[in-house]
Amino acid sequence: MLFYSLTIFLSAFLLFEVQPVIAKMILPWFGGSSAVWSTCMLFFQLVLLLGYAYAHWLNKLAPRRQAIAHISLLTVSRLRPFARRALMILRPSAVAMRARNPWVRTRRTLLGW
Repeated sequence: MLFYSLTIFLSAFLLFEVQPVIAKMILPWFGGSSAVWSTCMLFFQLVLLLGYAYAHWLNKLAPRRQAIAHISLLTVSRLRPFARRALMILRPSAVAMRARNPWVRTRRTLLGW
């Protein structure tokens, strides 16, 4: 039980450590408005909620099905070249800069579109 508690604490700590760093990094790209900061906070909170929903869904499955679900998710993630997308997050894309709404631009940058 202690192992699970430490794992959850570490993952939450890392998430909330990365969240403000990325938000501060992309804030000047989009004019430094409060909408950019709010969008970053909303994005990371939704990703956290999706992670909790995924864990809750997996908890209902048998261990063998959990392994199949994880392997399937990893396989799907490998189909899309995330390494290239991770580098694209360091600068706003042309598509994101063309969007007028800061929420749309920030979301596209965080997703690596």
